[in-house]
Formats: sequence, structure tokens, C-alpha cells
Amino acid sequence: MGGWAPVQCELSLKGLRIRGRIPEHLHGSIYLRNGPNPALEPYSLSMYHAFDGHGMIHSISFPSKDSSSSGAGYDRRYVRTRGLSRELEVGQSLFTGMRDMLPKFPLFFEHLWDKFAGCQGTPDTPYWVIMSRNPSNNGCTVHAGKLLSTWEAGSAYELSLPSLETRGLCTFNGSLDGGDFWQDNASAHGKVDPVTGELVTISYNMLECWVKVVIVGKDGAVVRRRKVSLKQPTLCHDFAITATRVVLNDGPLCLRIPKVMFGAKPFDFDYSTPCRFGILNRDGSGDVVWIETEPCMNFHVVNAYDDPEDPDRVVVYTFRQDASLGLGFADAQHAEERSCPHGRPLQSDTAALHRWALDVRRGVVLESRRLRLEDGGEPPLCDFGCVDSRRVGLPSTLAWSCAYEASIQEGRSVGEDEVPPFTRLLRHDLRSGAVTSYDLRDREPGGSAGASSGGSVREGRFICNDICFAPGVSDAEGCGSLLALVHDVEEGVAELRVVNAESMELECAVEIPTRVPYGFHCGFAPGVVA
Repeated sequence: MGGWAPVQCELSLKGLRIRGRIPEHLHGSIYLRNGPNPALEPYSLSMYHAFDGHGMIHSISFPSKDSSSSGAGYDRRYVRTRGLSRELEVGQSLFTGMRDMLPKFPLFFEHLWDKFAGCQGTPDTPYWVIMSRNPSNNGCTVHAGKLLSTWEAGSAYELSLPSLETRGLCTFNGSLDGGDFWQDNASAHGKVDPVTGELVTISYNMLECWVKVVIVGKDGAVVRRRKVSLKQPTLCHDFAITATRVVLNDGPLCLRIPKVMFGAKPFDFDYSTPCRFGILNRDGSGDVVWIETEPCMNFHVVNAYDDPEDPDRVVVYTFRQDASLGLGFADAQHAEERSCPHGRPLQSDTAALHRWALDVRRGVVLESRRLRLEDGGEPPLCDFGCVDSRRVGLPSTLAWSCAYEASIQEGRSVGEDEVPPFTRLLRHDLRSGAVTSYDLRDREPGGSAGASSGGSVREGRFICNDICFAPGVSDAEGCGSLLALVHDVEEGVAELRVVNAESMELECAVEIPTRVPYGFHCGFAPGVVA
């Protein structure tokens, strides 16, 4: 399992050393990161994938300004899902995972009984998920004073802050009913509108081929839902919002049930099938407008906004992939039709920052281009990015991302089971293409951006999996910090790095004197710690 190997217990550490000075806007805040941590030996170790492990939330809390302690805190807690509780009760794994969805008897009948009779009408996975648990290990979103822990094929769990205590399935203040839990799941990429305070998220069903937009008011209750039909059973991992619209992302990475029944890889990526963007109004009015693009995959979205100069246009920034083989879960179909219209061909499951301009009235793509460097050169391969959280859905000129390690930049293929490592953080000027870099080997606060102070430290010793933005005291775009949980793979410890989002210089680092497993997505809760 390497860096994905689990830690053995929940843990709380206080008074952690902070190297450097805490920025003013981080006092009393919490960084959060979700990821897999198998609490028991997997049902089948040979078939295990990181996507299957029980969810564990890791938090790093900064002291408040009036705190008697100058140190930070580190906590890790399991998301106490129903599946985890059942398995801990019997002392063994009861579920298989994404690599093996075939029924296992008699477990299959036990899971059916639990889903249809034992859960009191509110299962934590939709009707079509039987052999896989909801590990709640993928995303963590802070909204309406709650922490939502999510997984791609199940309902969200609600946790308390700052304790990380699992409160149970999230009902959005009682605005969900049993039918919602039977059909829906929760995206790892819910978007919080910085103006209205609404949370916009999606649910999708790959058997019935639909995606549902769910809008949650700033008080935490669902105010609107809308279901949209799809042509194919797409894995709809991410989407975008603007001030007035939702931008759905329908790529050619699709579930194939016959393959599942024969124990083969459950997904196909079809090089002959176009990607589509679906544009619909957030207020529920009008029809969805589908706009076809070239065959590609946009697994992660950076931002989108209504063009200030033309209300019929939407601008979208994504991490565009030539293809995605689902990190080992998909086969390629019609690979002979693969094309590379934007320059350097990208290895499967790698991405580059891309700009799309869409004409919603005419239903056409006006612009599709890779964001090149100022000199016109090829940009670095990158993914897992963000914008200033105060600019989500609004016009933005800056974005940040994680850059793949040098060997992947130079053309190494991503392994079938590999979640590729990131070794640098990037600041992108979306107007000029200029890129400023922070190398994770730079461990001393105040070092020059882009200049490694790591000396002989090899690239790859320090890696991260995702980043989030913490807004600064000024409202100016880009005023704030990037937060990245960085793993020291040689020493077996970790740090939360705080990088100035404007200068890309390290501001401070919270030293965590224990190993933290690799993980998925992260979040930020401002001003929580008393």
C-alpha cells in the first residue's frame, strides 16, 4: 500500500511546533483532509484499492489569537459510517470494493437485508450499491457550520467541528426523505457560492443515466433539486457553478454493467465519444443546453463564470485530460481515434489547465485551448487545483494547482493503480499564462519562490495530494494562503505547509511528528477553534 497504508488508531496531538509565523487570517481556523484508512484487513487484499478504505478525517487546528498555547493541534477520526460500525462489531471486513462488485454469498443476502430492512428506510448508499460499503473517504465540505464527508456512490455523513464526531447521515436539516437516500449520492466537489452562501452539489445515477443538481440554502436545508437525463452512464465526478448557472461535465468515462458481471474493469473510456458540457440555470428555469466538445475528460474543474461582456457566454477552466483510465478501473475503447488537438499529447490520467468559452444561446464551443506559458511553451502538467474561495463562480484571474513530479512531466506513464504524486504548487495567471512555482523541498519560511532550498534533497521525498485556499484579511483576489498537507516519505512524518498565495513563498509549517497516510480532497473551516 506504500503511502496509502493505514495508521493504526485515532489520535489527538496538541502543542505542535509551528515553523515560521502564522498568518493573521489563520488564527482559530482548521484545515481538514479526507482519505482512506482501512480499519480492518480488506475482504480481499489483492482486490483492494485505496478508493475502498474506511474514511478518516485529519484536521490541523491553528491556535486562536488569545489562546494560551502557541502550538497547533492534530486530530484524526474515523467517519463512523454504518458499514464501519457493522464491521467493527464482527471484527472483519464485510464488503468488497470497486474492483470486485460481484455478489459474494451469503454476504450478499446479509447486505440486502440490512439495506432493505435494517436501515429503517434510510440507507447510506443507493439501491444499486450492495457489495461496496459507503466508506465516506473522498471529500470534505464545510457548509452551514457542519462538516460533510462524502463518497462518490453514497450519501454524505455529517460531522461536528472541531471534535470530528460523526453525527450520522446528513439530512440537510431534515429536508431529505427516504427516497433521496435510496437514489442519490453526494459529490466530493460541492461548491459554496461566496455571495449567496448556498451549497451547490450534484448526485448521479449510472444505472438510470441521470444527474441531479441539489442546491442547499445558507441555513443548511435543500431549497431546490433538478434532475437531468444523460445519454450514457457517465462518472460525473466534478462540475462548476457561475453566479446564475450550473455547468455539468459529461465525459466519455462510463460504467459498463456487462463488464462488471464478468469481473472485468467496470469502466470504459471511449476515444470516439465527445465530451459535453450541460448548462442550466440555477433558479430552475429553462431547459438544459448541451454543448459538445472534442473527446476528452475534465475530471476536475477549477472555476467558471458568466462572461461580463456577453450574458450568453460562460467561461470554464478545467484540468483537461486527453483520456482517463480511471486510475486502473477502465479500459480504452477506439484508441485508434485518439487525437491531440492542443499540442503535446498527455499521458492517460494526467492533465493540463484548459480554458473553455461556451456560447449558451447557440450551443457551441467558442474557445478550447490549453493555457500556455507566457513564451508560448507547453505548460506544466497539473491537477487538484482551486481559485480564491471568494471568487468561486465569479470572474477570476488567478488559479492554483498541484504539479506532477518531474518524471511524469517528462512523459512517464501513470501506473495502472497509481495515484500520481505532486511535488510542487503552482500559481497560474489566467490572463498571461505566467506560472509561479513553490517546490515542496523548500522547507524554510521566507525562501524565494521557485528556488529550491532543498539542496541535495531528492524530488519525491515531499509530496502532497490536494490544496485549498484560505482567504486573507484583504478582499483582493489572491490575498490569502494555500494549505497543503505534505508527506515526508523518508522520515515517515508530515507537515501542513502554509504558502503565501501571492508570492508563493512558505509562510509557516505545522510539524506533525507521526505518519499521515495519503488522501484525497481537503477543506478549510475559518475561525472554528475557541
